Amino acid sequence: MIDNNRIERILFWFKDGEVPLNQLTSKYFGLATLLKNLINLRYTGKKIKFVNLNFSSKRTFELYPGVAENHVHYYRGQGGHLAFYGVLNFHDFNALNEDEKTHFLWEEAHRVLSICAKSTKNDSLLEANDFAYRRGIETNFNTNYQLMEREIVLYGCTLKASIWIQFKNDGMEAYFTLEDNGKLRFKKFIDDAALGAEFFLEMFKAIIVEGDTIVIKGSWDADVLPMYISIDRDLIL
Repeated sequence: MIDNNRIERILFWFKDGEVPLNQLTSKYFGLATLLKNLINLRYTGKKIKFVNLNFSSKRTFELYPGVAENHVHYYRGQGGHLAFYGVLNFHDFNALNEDEKTHFLWEEAHRVLSICAKSTKNDSLLEANDFAYRRGIETNFNTNYQLMEREIVLYGCTLKASIWIQFKNDGMEAYFTLEDNGKLRFKKFIDDAALGAEFFLEMFKAIIVEGDTIVIKGSWDADVLPMYISIDRDLIL
């Protein structure tokens, strides 16, 4: 079976001179997560813990001459770290509308990851990056995704239980759903978080059934977990 999380994280980082533009990193957290999810559908190469794509102004490279423009850095230790340091003209970028900015970053991410894959001789990353690029455009950059899925039995019926992540302009939301042969039977809001809160995507660990109650388990320091959801028989039968 292919491990669908061989790349654990991809993030876009922005910097103008000495100033980190953290609001842009948060704003495009969903787009970077989409790229990671799509790449992991095909990627079978060596595990990479962090992929950091840095987009910085010319001024940044002038202030920090130790980092070359369009530089690829790969470190094998600590699970694998891959980074690219690229130039971004913020004057031109800021003149684009929101859709154009999304398309531009998608094109740039594809371009620089191709450079990274060739530089590190990672053919699987090169192929998976091309797949992700095409798939992202085909789905109109839909960042919402199914984080977790399992088959459960409730009142003698086999159902699909899922946790979904939805990206909003001002944050992220998690939902729990029950489906029966593709028909939605139940949906419940679980929690929300600020854009860029990586823990939110990692805190859910399992979906189990205890009698007529579904239990969503997670990290011990997640305030809303475990969550207990009682399901009425009439919703299912």
